[in-house]
Amino acid sequence: EIADLIRKNLPKTAGRHLVGIHPGGYYSSQRWETGKFAELAKKIYAEAGIDLVIIGSDAEKDAVDKMASLSGVPNKKYICKSIPELAAVLQNMDILVCNNSGPMHLASAVGCPTVSTLGPTDERLWAPRGKYSVAVKSAAGSVNDIQVEEMFLAVKRLLERKHEKTS
Repeated sequence: EIADLIRKNLPKTAGRHLVGIHPGGYYSSQRWETGKFAELAKKIYAEAGIDLVIIGSDAEKDAVDKMASLSGVPNKKYICKSIPELAAVLQNMDILVCNNSGPMHLASAVGCPTVSTLGPTDERLWAPRGKYSVAVKSAAGSVNDIQVEEMFLAVKRLLERKHEKTS
């Protein structure tokens, strides 16, 4: 049932990567600004030719809608109703770009590569795990000091590493 729902709502374009963006997060100190996620989406779409899906829960629907609107690029929105559904969605992503959040840890657990922001927290405890997981942290420690270009380069490098693995 979940797999059918995902196939219907997240069709993959042959030859293109599918990158999920989750702009939500529980702690405000761990949430990168929605506008920065939108800028990153524009850059990913324009420079890397990647399909985008913005994901969140019912509680994050406003942030998902705002980010989709601000980005101004073609994207899909996917509101997950359960953790098993979110896990299945993440398994269909080539990369998840997100904040330090539950979906970041779930993505790592199901083998979805991640590029995440990391705010004022101990990265030894809270950074995503896995060979294909990258956390971007500012020297100052504030999540909003992280620049869009830093996140974009992390996404680009991770896609290149994944491509080398499959070539």
